Amino acid sequence: MGVSSAAHVAVLAGPLAARRPGCVCMPPVEARYAAALLRTAAQLDSGVSFHVVTPEETAGYFEDLEMTRLNPPGMLSGGWRRAYGQVVRRLEADLVIAPFRLAPWIPWNVRAILFGADLLDWPLPLSAAPPPPGPSASLKRTVIHSAVDYFGPSRSFQKRFAELFDVGYDRIALIPPGLDRLEKPAVNGPVVAPPYVVYLLNRHTREFWPNFLRFRKNHPDLLPGSLVVVGDQPVTAEGEDPGPVLWLERCPTPYLGKIFADAAVVCCLAREDYAEMDLLCALGAGARILAIRSGASPEWAGEHAAFCDPNHEPSMARALRILMEETPDTAARRIERQRQAVEHCSWTDSAWKLITLLRRHSA
Repeated sequence: MGVSSAAHVAVLAGPLAARRPGCVCMPPVEARYAAALLRTAAQLDSGVSFHVVTPEETAGYFEDLEMTRLNPPGMLSGGWRRAYGQVVRRLEADLVIAPFRLAPWIPWNVRAILFGADLLDWPLPLSAAPPPPGPSASLKRTVIHSAVDYFGPSRSFQKRFAELFDVGYDRIALIPPGLDRLEKPAVNGPVVAPPYVVYLLNRHTREFWPNFLRFRKNHPDLLPGSLVVVGDQPVTAEGEDPGPVLWLERCPTPYLGKIFADAAVVCCLAREDYAEMDLLCALGAGARILAIRSGASPEWAGEHAAFCDPNHEPSMARALRILMEETPDTAARRIERQRQAVEHCSWTDSAWKLITLLRRHSA
């Protein structure tokens, strides 16, 4: 892409949690999504430079990118807002990219593009129930007035973000996540001895973890073998015994794809995750997937996963029986459809969309 002018972009990342208990400033899914986009965009267009401003806790997501690491502000006046503002002004960037929750920390005279992928703070109910309260008036006001544009990973995110923040749907650019190519790992046979079940454990699935363990104890025929937990460290209540558990905090993509492919079931019970990058990986691996109708799951998986209500045991049992009773021919057709559904997912294509958006506003 031939361009003559350089664009200097500051990227605000993290922290994962603010001072107030339970307040998340940059959920991990947004850090993963942004890091993959920025890394690919930097390789494609040398005329766009990125400088990440991040505390130490999120710096690991942005390795190989130029960055300024921030020290915790402690009790200093202005806190994180002042720390980010000082660096952004010093960088003299043409634009700022930031998660929408960090909008209050962006200097008022800087043009910003906000993004998101996690709306778990305002979850839609899984069954008939009143909608939850929306974001605070001050956050809505700041998100509206701080940004020249927005982007997100899925159409479901566009729709929900527009509803929550009163932003025009057409102002939210669609930049979907890519899918790392699943080359075969350099191992013969399975990475984990089957049979086993995979549970993706993170901020979006944690609320269903106790229900999952209870269901697995009551229905060992539907969730057979050992348990592989990918993501956060599994914690069980006193007296609970989940049996043999293999915990994989981080796993190289080729090995993760192989683990998904050989699993009896991959449980992607994610709520309000509008990127669902692990679900895309499971689809690309041809896994049997148990999911819920929330976030980007219906958009990505469509008819290629079994959907359930994890708060309702009969619903989980019905969905799992659909997966476990597949014939070999049915499974082969499902795997082919799953791979066709994600073959268009490319970080390169998505990075060009980001570059186009940045160029439009840095000109």
